[in-house]
Amino acid sequence: MAKGPQLRSGFDAVVGNPPWILYAGKGSQPIDAREKEFLEVVFGRAARTLSTHGLFATLAGRLSRPGSRVGLMMPTSVADAERYSEVRGSHDELCDPDMNLLDIGEGAFVGVFQPCMAITSTRRATLDSEATGAPWKLSQAGVDPDVQALLAILDQLPKLPPTLFGERGYRSSTGDKGKFTKADSPVPPFDVPLYEGTSVREFELLPPTAYADGARLPDTRPARKWAEVDVFIRQTAKYPIASPAARAAFRNSIIAGFGKGPHTAGFLLAYLNTTPIRWYHYHRQRDAQQGMPQVKVGHLRNLPDPGQTAVARLDNAGAQLAARNSGISEQQRAELDAIVADAVGVRGAALQMILKWGSANPPPVGRHAAEPRPGVKKAAAEHSAQAGAPPATRGKRA
Repeated sequence: MAKGPQLRSGFDAVVGNPPWILYAGKGSQPIDAREKEFLEVVFGRAARTLSTHGLFATLAGRLSRPGSRVGLMMPTSVADAERYSEVRGSHDELCDPDMNLLDIGEGAFVGVFQPCMAITSTRRATLDSEATGAPWKLSQAGVDPDVQALLAILDQLPKLPPTLFGERGYRSSTGDKGKFTKADSPVPPFDVPLYEGTSVREFELLPPTAYADGARLPDTRPARKWAEVDVFIRQTAKYPIASPAARAAFRNSIIAGFGKGPHTAGFLLAYLNTTPIRWYHYHRQRDAQQGMPQVKVGHLRNLPDPGQTAVARLDNAGAQLAARNSGISEQQRAELDAIVADAVGVRGAALQMILKWGSANPPPVGRHAAEPRPGVKKAAAEHSAQAGAPPATRGKRA
């Protein structure tokens, strides 16, 4: 009896536009606990940051035979966001992603605000058990060649220590409704300052815009976790904007900066607020160019280290500006820009390109008319005294 054709395991191609539903972190949707447990068992590392699109990235590889092709539409954040590293790793164990993946951007689909991309890859013949989940490389087609060349140079520099930045802000939930309120001043029982990103300006911390009920939201009361933060960095912005910290509670619209060793709080303030660093962040990080731009901890940890000579010079300038808590003049900005540009080797036409971009993208101004305000140290001391706690200091931390 003649045998029929041999069946091959897997498809020659898997192409799709899976649903984009996130079940963990910001913007997540609820999921039944039993379903979550089932998906974690079936999909392993791909389910650690649980999402439908993340699971499809692994499922597509499992459905494919060696040598076949995979093509899926994905939120662009999957390509490089830290929370999706295990999703990428699970996919990359099975498939070899292409270089220069298609970056489709915003507006490709009616009613879809989130930027998107296409992950295209080839099913591996053997499993890559060492796949780390490194970021997928997106195409830079359409990016100015001079920008690409300068980014490539700056990318080769050593990076700032990762311990200088962290997530520490209070993240509210639906269960916290009524425990804090938006207000320009405290109104009992809402008398604990709760700072938000809108209060952060370059070298200037404006008054808080929210207050918490400390009895119902004890996490916002004065505590070491707030007192040891040296720098506030605005999270919703297209480039770093840094102010002195208030040594008080803040929401997750602020990223925490910590002065450690030679990389002092004064250095961080001066460095993050310079035009060359803002230019680098904006052009290197795709999140900075979206409709709702974001600065992330991973972005800050990717910034180049300017070296010890520049660190010392910037520390002095940053400390003076922090003590004043009243912003920066254009002359002072030019001086800081020159220090950083020289330290990272940016000169001539490249520097002019950066400065021109800086002029076209100025930082936000204060939300109030200019008026005398107490320095950050004085404001923090006044708040601590009202709360019955000893004033926070800027000395060494344990």
